Amino acid sequence: MNNNNNNNNNNNNIAIIIIVSHLKCACLN
Repeated sequence: MNNNNNNNNNNNNIAIIIIVSHLKCACLN
């Protein structure tokens, strides 16, 4: 159970990092 929650949190963090990276690229363009 805890393992699943940890995996979900990690996936959410990765998604947020990707979104922020895209936003930074969009600002540069």
